[in-house]
Amino acid sequence: MAIKLVSDSDTYEVEYPENDVEKDKWTVFILRKLTASKWNDIQDRVVFTEGTGRGGGKLYYKGGTATRLKIEYCLSDWRNVLDASGNPIPCTHENKLKLPQNIQGWLEERIDEDNYLKGMSEQERKNF
Repeated sequence: MAIKLVSDSDTYEVEYPENDVEKDKWTVFILRKLTASKWNDIQDRVVFTEGTGRGGGKLYYKGGTATRLKIEYCLSDWRNVLDASGNPIPCTHENKLKLPQNIQGWLEERIDEDNYLKGMSEQERKNF
C-alpha cells in the first residue's frame, strides 16, 4: 500500500444530513485533512501535565479549545449556511464560532473520523 502525504490544500466535501430539508439544499462543509504538524500543534495547545513521579502526575485536556482549533483549521468553506433572510453567510473565523453546538459537535466527530483520531475501525484493521 502506497503512503499518500497530506497537504494543506487537499479538501473534500461532507453533507450535513437535515431531515426537514431537501437533499439539494443540505448544508455542505468543505473540510481539509489535518496534517501531522497541525495535529501536533493542536495537541501542544490543549494537553497539559502537572507533576511527575508515581501517582503524582495529572493530565489536563482542554476539550473546548481542541474542538475550536480543529474546526478553525479543517473547515475551509461551506455552502447553504444562510442568515434569517436566506442570504449566504461567509465562512469566517467569527461565523465558525457562531455555529450551533450540535453542528460543532457533528463537525468534530467527522474531523476525528476522517483523520483517524479515533483509531482504526475493526473493518479497517482487517483490511490493513
